[in-house]
Amino acid sequence: MQGGIRLSFEREPSFFLDADMRGEARQTLVAREGAKLLAVGSCTVASCFVNGQVRRVAYLSALRLDRSHMGRADILLRGYRAFRELQRADPPDFFFTSISSDNDRARRFLERGLPGMPEYEFLGEYLTLLLPIPRKRRGSISRWTLSSMPPERFLPRLIDQYSRSFHFAPRISESLIAAQRKLGLDNGDFLVMEEKGVVTACAALWDQRCFKQSVVRGYSTRLRRIRPLLNLAAKFSGRPCLPPVGSVVSHASLSFAAMDPRDSQGFVECVEALRHLAAERGLDYLSLGLAAADPRVGVLRRRSRHREYRSRIYVVSWPEMGGSLSRLDDRLVCPELAWL
Repeated sequence: MQGGIRLSFEREPSFFLDADMRGEARQTLVAREGAKLLAVGSCTVASCFVNGQVRRVAYLSALRLDRSHMGRADILLRGYRAFRELQRADPPDFFFTSISSDNDRARRFLERGLPGMPEYEFLGEYLTLLLPIPRKRRGSISRWTLSSMPPERFLPRLIDQYSRSFHFAPRISESLIAAQRKLGLDNGDFLVMEEKGVVTACAALWDQRCFKQSVVRGYSTRLRRIRPLLNLAAKFSGRPCLPPVGSVVSHASLSFAAMDPRDSQGFVECVEALRHLAAERGLDYLSLGLAAADPRVGVLRRRSRHREYRSRIYVVSWPEMGGSLSRLDDRLVCPELAWL
């Protein structure tokens, strides 16, 4: 990803390490020309909430085309045709995908409605917020505490209660929780809010660097020149430094948040509690995802310094497969950021 800070998104030690993270098996297609890899794309099916009900939902992701073949639409058309055939025997109820809002090339191609391509219908904007973790933390959040019980005891119940308010929010089972444990999510990563011994809300701080990394690959000329001064200022202010080229960004995601979506203040308190936990673990950033139209976004903007990354969520369908946008009600879209 280009910009003032150039990043690569990597999957070490194996692209397939998280293949069963969402439940059903993930299908990944690759296109080759001799020994050269030209393109890749994945389709993952999971149980998600749509219109308040549990449905089989497929997420189309990781679509990449080699730079030297950017004009080869035929490669992508063949890939979509292959996905269509693979899903035809047992098609999911809905397909969706996310595309960076500033990825104009991909948006123009996917929105054109070319023969043989599925229809892409824009559902809504999704924000990824990146919050720095100050080293100098003040005070504490008394209502949120580290969980003293395994998430199997409360997470499925709370997800069923609150995730129905959103489209494409995942349904969580005990087997799915076990799958996340293999990828670094532990019991001690969950913060909970309790009333009379009953967990009423929860969220997790998930450090995914053991299988998914964001790596700094370069800086713009201006940033490269002033980076030493910025890092000196960051050291005295207690804020994260700009890391060396080649280093993995030290961050974790707010994951599996299950709480009343109308309680904006409670959500902000949860974010602050997770920032405290992230600071204790030496992390530099906390990322979280919300629909751009979610009222909680405005509250966070007023309360926390952060950077925003915008993407667009699309409903994807073929004439005989996948639900269209017209089948969705007016709930906000909120897939699980850690799964995207």
